[in-house]
Amino acid sequence: MGKPQLDVAQQGGTLPKLRAIYALLALGFVISGLTLWAAWNPVPDFSDKITEIISDRTFVNQEVPIDGKEYINCTFKSVTFVWNGTASFQFRGGTIIAPVRVHTNNDAVWTTFALLRGMGIVRPDIPLTTDNQPTNSVQPPNIIRETNNTGQK
Repeated sequence: MGKPQLDVAQQGGTLPKLRAIYALLALGFVISGLTLWAAWNPVPDFSDKITEIISDRTFVNQEVPIDGKEYINCTFKSVTFVWNGTASFQFRGGTIIAPVRVHTNNDAVWTTFALLRGMGIVRPDIPLTTDNQPTNSVQPPNIIRETNNTGQK
């Protein structure tokens, strides 16, 4: 003889209990996965502190980090500004001689740059390079500035 078969009514609600246990296990796996992902992909802390002041220097054909730096009366010629958005920065005085580039490894910085380019605020001839996103995929539209009733723009 085989094992006797019980229908759901005779099991006393075992099937719904098993479904609840499986659902809780699945939820636990999802939460564990998200916790591991967050631990491996931390959001960098932002500092509003300037950690280094650099003055009266000339930078030519090199990468220039700007996070946490204040550049006073410096000259930048054909440089790549490295900007990851992890700290405040300042430029006071000085000269920038084109061409310049901007490089980042921060998706939020890249997206902000792309938004500003898409709105026509950032010139399209300033390339943005990154290891994470396609470059220069956003081009500004034609922007028409309407005049008000007084004829002023």
